[in-house]
Amino acid sequence: MLSRSSVLSIQHKTFIPCSIRHLVLCRAMHGVQRNTLQAAQLDESGDRIVRLAAAAHAALECARTCLLSIDGDDKDIDGDDGALTNASSRTSRIETAMKASRAALEVNPDEYTLWNFRKRVLERGIGDTPGKREPGNKTQEMNSLDVWQDELRLTKVALQTHAKAYPAWQHRLWLLQQSKRVDAEMHTLWIKQERVLCEMLLAKDERNFHAWAHRANVKRLALQMKSELSSEPAAIPGCADEHGPDMIEQELEFSKQHILANFANYSAWHLRSVTLTKKVALLGGGAEHAEAVADIVEKELDWVRNAYYTDPDVESTWIYHRWLLEGELMERSSSVISSARRHGFLRAELTALNELVEMEPNAKWALLAKARLIRFLASEGQDTDSQQVQIILARLRELDPFRHGFYADLLSMQ
Repeated sequence: MLSRSSVLSIQHKTFIPCSIRHLVLCRAMHGVQRNTLQAAQLDESGDRIVRLAAAAHAALECARTCLLSIDGDDKDIDGDDGALTNASSRTSRIETAMKASRAALEVNPDEYTLWNFRKRVLERGIGDTPGKREPGNKTQEMNSLDVWQDELRLTKVALQTHAKAYPAWQHRLWLLQQSKRVDAEMHTLWIKQERVLCEMLLAKDERNFHAWAHRANVKRLALQMKSELSSEPAAIPGCADEHGPDMIEQELEFSKQHILANFANYSAWHLRSVTLTKKVALLGGGAEHAEAVADIVEKELDWVRNAYYTDPDVESTWIYHRWLLEGELMERSSSVISSARRHGFLRAELTALNELVEMEPNAKWALLAKARLIRFLASEGQDTDSQQVQIILARLRELDPFRHGFYADLLSMQ
């Protein structure tokens, strides 16, 4: 057993990543309250860290030895009188290392080396050719469904321990990508079921960007399967074309529900910006679609208006608001919407911001948005009061002294 001092001495070399340390350093994240530990609990957690570090150390050494011996055995495995003995010994070493790595990863899913070791073992299994298989040799049966399902279960357990462990997410995505080599039918089923895990983790923490990224990756895998099974479109129900109207509406509704649940969900706002851009691009750049594009922009501005009126202090809402006014969507729509129509809903937005600032004179995000919109309208040749921008930025320097230099820089751009 390692002592506390020895654990601290090797902390920066191998183990005790954030997933273990967060057992002791409990704090709120994304609004999800963590339990505060008492002194006695901290001592108990410290002892647990020592035990976990010892287990991780043992698993790493076991995996390293196993890989070295496997690589050495591979050179002599064919045509050698001791092949069966070597295979049996190799199988035993692999089983021992797999058990040790599993136990360590269930409590410490941040250990890259152990996940990569398991990849090596699994790759050997799915890479074996039938002609070289030996009866009863488990290392050559790693492409069985039971082994693959068990590995998926391990990643699920690991993510339940620490939902933001990069290596666990990467390993799970690799399993899904490679599962087609194991069983094509189960590959399709696993991809269809994978969103359940994403939904579960997003329900636990709706701002878990790992779950959002994994969901996007799974969607791409589903679309890839659909293209491969184009002659059987019913094989993957619910998987519409990524740029098709059905998928776009599904994604807009999905983002809307998560935004309404928490306005501070940056990932949901980002998904909405990407999807809305696709929706406008799908209409095309012809003048015949000008009215439809203008309606999309106006309705979205009206919807966001409800969000910032409800809570004007949420930064993510204002980031999206700025994107609506100055980002890719506005650039695309500018080519089809008439200047008069565009300036009309921009002035309507300025009126809404004026009303909000009257009710909430210290709402810094609203003030900053108003200053930027006035400046933008001025750059478009519209009649605006440029003195208002200077007054607003001076006020912001008082309200938000930590960003004094930022506002001074904006003021110098007048």
